[in-house]
Amino acid sequence: MGLLRLAALAAVSGLFPANVNALDWSASVDARLVLANATRSYLDGGLGKFRYNDGTTARLGRVRLAVEQRFGETLRLSVDASSWGDRDQHPFDLTSAFVEYRSYPHNAWRRRLRIGAFYPPSSLENRAAGWTTPYSINPSALNAWIGEEIRTIGLEASLDYLGKQQGSSLDWGLFAGWFGWNDPAGVLIATHGFALDDRQTTLNGRVGVDGVVPVSNRRLFYEIDHRAGYYAGASAKYLDRLEARVMHYDNRADATIAKPSIHDYAWMTSFDTAGVRYDMPRELTLLAQWLGGGTEVAPFGALLHWRFNTWNVMANQRWGAQAVSLRYDNFAVKQTINAFGPADQRDRGRAWTLAYAYERGDSPWRFMAEATRVDSFATKRLQLLNRPPRAIESKLELSLRYALSGHWH
Repeated sequence: MGLLRLAALAAVSGLFPANVNALDWSASVDARLVLANATRSYLDGGLGKFRYNDGTTARLGRVRLAVEQRFGETLRLSVDASSWGDRDQHPFDLTSAFVEYRSYPHNAWRRRLRIGAFYPPSSLENRAAGWTTPYSINPSALNAWIGEEIRTIGLEASLDYLGKQQGSSLDWGLFAGWFGWNDPAGVLIATHGFALDDRQTTLNGRVGVDGVVPVSNRRLFYEIDHRAGYYAGASAKYLDRLEARVMHYDNRADATIAKPSIHDYAWMTSFDTAGVRYDMPRELTLLAQWLGGGTEVAPFGALLHWRFNTWNVMANQRWGAQAVSLRYDNFAVKQTINAFGPADQRDRGRAWTLAYAYERGDSPWRFMAEATRVDSFATKRLQLLNRPPRAIESKLELSLRYALSGHWH
């Protein structure tokens, strides 16, 4: 995490202007009541598609604390940490920490530079605080996977054209990132496929239960081959209503290099993603997203390769403090090369999610209710767990969140 240390050093070494603003902070606690008819979660030794296991349970959804320090009007330091109330190695850990420079617009052009650990700008769904979705409790399968395996630990630069300042109806921008410490990305989508949950892997966190297959205490943010990865993309916004975004990601990992200390190899993972969101009159939002790519690893030089893709469409309707969302997810993972035998691993499925939210702008409370049904087929359920490969899982999840924010002078 050398880049994080560099960012922290810059924050205290006098590189920032002297006019330091007040420190902004925010904190929230999210409690859950879950009623599930499901197989054992992939987080707990199974291959279920949910964060929680079968049955009725009251759980901690998330505890979050974030701070933001601005230095003048162009520089800011942002730190975000969370606890998920499970058996992770660190009960409270960072999900992002970065320094950002955003220039003043000049002839409608604005530059931005970000260094540290953060999410790449791939999602039009997860746009709320803490990289969460404002539309439901759990994000789509696409963004659930991004939150689990993908993080930029490095540098990102972007250039935006603010067309509205020149009388145009179109804003657009280009961005690119260079990163390390994401060589294991791909191991989990190959191991358990896509899931629908809101648990973001922390920077020093683990996924799964130690010594328990199929997901065994995986560490995601680690440098193995000392080769930088990159991503690049573009975005456009028309009349502040129609927004589109595309991105290509490639971690450029050397799939033959092992890291015995984390019991893993570098996984060469690349993907493309595209999304569009349309904010219509009368507070109706339509959203569509797609992601497709591949991952491979070559233990002892023997190649294993998987292809994956997922897409979703969603409609969200607001009425003052209330909102209803309906989302459809489709996902598939297929092994295409297996040097040790038949390439017969498959994981495919579809899901419907219906969510209701009540949140008043003048209240620290937010209530959400979400019903999800997933119909999936995973060959590993039979191969590893001796369970039927097909599973129909359903869940009703209630969320009550209390959030506060303020300033320290």
